[in-house]
Amino acid sequence: MGELTSTRELPVRAEHAWAVISDPNNFEKWLTLHVKWKSDVPASISEGSQMTEVVSMMGMPNTITWNVDEYDAPNAMAISGTGMVGVKLSIWLEVTPTDGGSRFDLSAAFEGQMIVGALGKAIEKQGGAELEELCGQTRRAVVMTAVLGFNADGLGVWTEETRFEVTRERLVAYAEATNDPIAAHRAGDVASPVFAIVPVFESLMEPALEVVPIPLIGKILHGEQDFRFHQVIRPGDVLLSRARMTGWQGLPNGTACCVHVESRTESGLVNEQFVTFFVRGFDTGDSVGDLAPGHRFDDDWRASGQVAAVDAHIDEDQTFRYSPASGDPMPIHLDEEFAKEMGLPGIIAHGLCTMAFTSWAVLTELADSDVTRLRRLAVRFAKPVLPGQDIKTSIFATPTANTFAFETSAGDELVIKDGLVQIGPAAQ
Repeated sequence: MGELTSTRELPVRAEHAWAVISDPNNFEKWLTLHVKWKSDVPASISEGSQMTEVVSMMGMPNTITWNVDEYDAPNAMAISGTGMVGVKLSIWLEVTPTDGGSRFDLSAAFEGQMIVGALGKAIEKQGGAELEELCGQTRRAVVMTAVLGFNADGLGVWTEETRFEVTRERLVAYAEATNDPIAAHRAGDVASPVFAIVPVFESLMEPALEVVPIPLIGKILHGEQDFRFHQVIRPGDVLLSRARMTGWQGLPNGTACCVHVESRTESGLVNEQFVTFFVRGFDTGDSVGDLAPGHRFDDDWRASGQVAAVDAHIDEDQTFRYSPASGDPMPIHLDEEFAKEMGLPGIIAHGLCTMAFTSWAVLTELADSDVTRLRRLAVRFAKPVLPGQDIKTSIFATPTANTFAFETSAGDELVIKDGLVQIGPAAQ
């Protein structure tokens, strides 16, 4: 039998350290032995709880069913389990308040028929190194979560209203920048659907700044966009817009966050937007508030057959036209060297520009090019589109009347997934 112990001082309060360490959903953040779960992970644990996990020691995987032997929140916990070939592993962890924050004590014991002699000594030696790594990772995970914790007090707080005057010139410029073929859009008589992002673009991130820690802002990606249309935008409209963050959900590869945006005129609500941002590489380990409504593509809908397909071409200068028309100056769309430094193959098209292409594709095929009939348009951005690429938007019927699914591909790769469009009746 081998026994190992280690201690770390933590610069955070004991209750915060306990909240991170004792949550099974956070095990993969600090328990370096963790490979994957083989059972459902309980939302919370107590004495007698069980969970099955694949762990790795000395590079060898082992499936262990843990039993929670003791649970004294918020101070200490003991878990033990038996894995393959009779390997038994016990872990005791304790969190104690200190003047400078808290102390984390961890001890581990392992035994089994194979853990004897030279192999036992090797496991004990390697286990000591792995325990030190584990405690170091625990400290990093606890500190990172404490320093970079999301602020739930910022949820549901509306930003101050912003004012945007719609001109015919802006509507024309946006239609031209997105190769929109619909005559009413190109004449500036009415806005193309995705133009709705322009009045709110500069303030779109403001609600996130109230919730997401500043050091993580650079890790944010635009994951999904969902427009709900109540009125169309016309030249002369004065739009008053506000936004709020409604919730987040921690995931193994990052955290999904939802921002809800409203735009109004004196006559009432014009549109709503549910914007899903994704914070790469940071898992909050919890789910708080409300995410955006779903719009997943059901593969069964393919069986009903394709309703239509629209081909389009992304021009070599598309990003340089779209940037001023939309007010989006991000350098990954304009600077080849910068884009490559960010790990991209080069300049990429704006995701909302690609979405604008899909908007006129579905309008021309499903609504006789009449934007007043559009009720909802939602997408998930799957992969970047490069200038010079050809894209194809494929449209499918769904079981719901006047609701269609779509996806957009560039060659063999999907660049837009989970597309959903709802069309209203034609004017009488």
